[in-house]
Amino acid sequence: MDDTLNTISILSGYKTIVEDILNEDKDIERRIELADAINDEKILMLIARHSDNPMISKNCIDKIEDDDLLYELVMEDKKYENTRHAVRKIKNKNMLLNMLKNIDCHDTSLAQVIIENLSECNMLSEVILGDDYNYSFRMLAIEEISKEYSFLLRNIFLNRDDKNSLEKSCGRINDECFLYTTLPDSNVILYGSQKDFYNVIIDIIDDNHLLTFIINNSDSIEIRKMASDKIDELSSGKYKKSECHDHKNQDYKRNILKSAYKELFKDESIDIKNLKEKQEYLLLNPNVSIRMNAVKTIKDQQVLKTIVFKDPEITVRHHALDKISDEDVIKDIYDESEYTMDIRLKCIEKITDNIFIKEILIKTPEYINIVFDRLNDEDIITNLILNHWNDEFYEYSRKLLVKIDNPLNLIDIASRADNWRVRKDAIVMLEESPDFSNEEKEEKISHHLLDQAYHHICTKGEYTDVKIRSVNKIGQKEILEDLTTSCEDDIVRSIAFRRLNAMK
Repeated sequence: MDDTLNTISILSGYKTIVEDILNEDKDIERRIELADAINDEKILMLIARHSDNPMISKNCIDKIEDDDLLYELVMEDKKYENTRHAVRKIKNKNMLLNMLKNIDCHDTSLAQVIIENLSECNMLSEVILGDDYNYSFRMLAIEEISKEYSFLLRNIFLNRDDKNSLEKSCGRINDECFLYTTLPDSNVILYGSQKDFYNVIIDIIDDNHLLTFIINNSDSIEIRKMASDKIDELSSGKYKKSECHDHKNQDYKRNILKSAYKELFKDESIDIKNLKEKQEYLLLNPNVSIRMNAVKTIKDQQVLKTIVFKDPEITVRHHALDKISDEDVIKDIYDESEYTMDIRLKCIEKITDNIFIKEILIKTPEYINIVFDRLNDEDIITNLILNHWNDEFYEYSRKLLVKIDNPLNLIDIASRADNWRVRKDAIVMLEESPDFSNEEKEEKISHHLLDQAYHHICTKGEYTDVKIRSVNKIGQKEILEDLTTSCEDDIVRSIAFRRLNAMK
């Protein structure tokens, strides 16, 4: 922190403010307010780096638009949430490539975020084919490029010579005939990585007819031997499937699917040819497209739930989840802790039950931005603010109060909310409420009702700031007189006496 303040002291007027922002003993709302008032991006970056409060850091990063400062933050900050947030803000993708060259080779979490934000296929190809990038980062890039640009895998396969890249890209190429065409035509001696290259190809070819064709027609003695050894191993049952072979082997996939869906078919013999009688048998087909089409025809919510739980392909699971309309089923899926974050987030987007949303926010308050539009029960909102307040709610506090129509709830929040900004906003909204400021009501009645609300805050409230505001707003002499005897707060009684004397 000292180095930070020495840097900041060069810029007059910021040192004291930043000391307050970084001081964990200070009021969090006040610290956030101070940070929000700063527009100098260099100061914002320094605060983001050195603050121990994730909300302050995130808010500061949100205000930084300079890619150079964001780049510096990523390279120097050790907090993953900060670096991830900064990476996603960088607009110059070439900076991300340069970043990938310079980060620690073991920092795969940061590399994953960078690669996910390299949305252009030519940049992903550069990472995979370039020699300036760590091999584990290249593996991540191959995974990413295969999601949307699988047609580029052939080019990658033909232009990389390291075994890891070959196996990774090979395992995602479905055309065995194409792989066959990459084998040498002449009888050449194979060395080192070149031999590994062709071993990978032979290793993932499953078709016995194609392997036999290679044995009978290849001019390369070594290639013929590889193909022959492969057939012998397959025939003997001793063949150990590699990762890339498993990715392609249809029997292997079928066995995985049988195991995944065994509960669905536990009372029936599994026969993948018997499709006309039971549409769900299509779920056992290794072809992802066929399983996707099967999901389109399935209406049974429990079967769809099983697919979300069991199918090995994330695209099929997502498709099944999209088809589920029963909110109780969605809740069951959400409650299963082992499901990946993307599944949980898709579940949250489909949940409308405000009681369940409340439980989500109590456990994971950071999801407020996802559920906010569907959180409309004002009693639940009031309960969250009063009993389960979290700093994640801060930027949504005013919007939450707008959803409250019952003045009793606003009075309760103004009286007891832990956050001073929320208390203040609740009183302002109370004063602007139609129940107290409606022009059609007699002015005397409106003022009387509002004074009663102020009286409640003064006598039942837990915080001095709102009680002082309230007693100073009361216009009725009778209510002020009551406060001089009924209120336990010395400050409120003193103000009430002073105001009564002023009315004489």
